[in-house]
Amino acid sequence: MKVTLGATTLADDTATPRLAGVIEQLGGQAVVQVEPLYGQADMAVFPRGNISGRFVFRVFCSYASYATALTAWAAAYARLNTQDTLVLTWFTGNTLTMLGAVCTNVERTKLDGVGLEVRYTFTITTATDP
Repeated sequence: MKVTLGATTLADDTATPRLAGVIEQLGGQAVVQVEPLYGQADMAVFPRGNISGRFVFRVFCSYASYATALTAWAAAYARLNTQDTLVLTWFTGNTLTMLGAVCTNVERTKLDGVGLEVRYTFTITTATDP
């Protein structure tokens, strides 16, 4: 799996050093307006056309030193509020493109010596397979 945000690679299982990625969540939801109708048993349901979703994944990498791992953590943290095109590429070569994705959460889930694991959460509105 490979994940890129604009020109920046966030996860790449084939890179050196390996940025091992694991997808935790990829999904969306529609905004729907529900209104009661006078004298009716059923509610009126109106799709509003707005779609929002989340793409959550973890990345683990072993670095040359503890200082390098902390530098990588600082770079990940600096991506908060970044809005750009997010591309997910599977081993098969298929891609999923998410335009205008916003980095909304960055968590360090493990810092074990020189090993660093970061969980990224992106808010997405589109997901296309070109």
